[in-house]
Amino acid sequence: MTRLDRISFDLNRLFAALPFRAKGPRDADGSPTARNTLVNLCSAAVIATASFLPSATSASSIGYDIINRGVTDGVSNFFVLDTNLVLAAGSIKSWSVFSTAGDLGLAVFRPKGGIDYELVGLDIRTAVAGANTFTGSTLQAQSGDVLGWYIGVGRISYNLDSNSLVRWSYENPTTVNIGDTTDFGSPGAGGGGPLSGQNRTYSVSAAATPLAAPIPLPPAGLALGFAIVGLGLRQKFIKAHHAR
Repeated sequence: MTRLDRISFDLNRLFAALPFRAKGPRDADGSPTARNTLVNLCSAAVIATASFLPSATSASSIGYDIINRGVTDGVSNFFVLDTNLVLAAGSIKSWSVFSTAGDLGLAVFRPKGGIDYELVGLDIRTAVAGANTFTGSTLQAQSGDVLGWYIGVGRISYNLDSNSLVRWSYENPTTVNIGDTTDFGSPGAGGGGPLSGQNRTYSVSAAATPLAAPIPLPPAGLALGFAIVGLGLRQKFIKAHHAR
């Protein structure tokens, strides 16, 4: 049974008790032509309306392969962001790294102009040595946010190449909290430009689910919805009236 047949069948059941003129035209099966025409029109309208509804969105990966790249940072307690990893509006449900054992985190930064970025989300986890995948993340992003990470005791594997320009900012001597704006470019303590002038690829990736854009129902769809509800109430009223 096709989707249109299924809807027509359900609408026929709904309209079966509605009074149509006994002397009106009839189809080959003896059912009122007017009722059948109404059913067909409503079925087509339901299908057309459903085509405007947004489909479910699926998670897409952003980042790089989770492999042992042979090098880790020699220091800890700092943030890294990759200016190539720009997020769409949505949420991050899980993320992965290849690292040494210890605490580390995934971060979401929001550009504030120039070299300044606001820390808007941070998910700290404890990694084991090797490949790690962390689920249950509640990180949220707006369109244009940038993916970053926190290097703590756990250090993420990377290699030098021409793939990705990264920037860094030390947390010491000041702790960076959610909502703080951090300098990712000035030389000296507390901030830095591209890491030693190098391009790096870190073994970090995230499963990001974009927000589905709400699509309003067309006016005809709303009218159809009210009409079906009204016909259903009318059917109940007719049954209640004849039961008296």
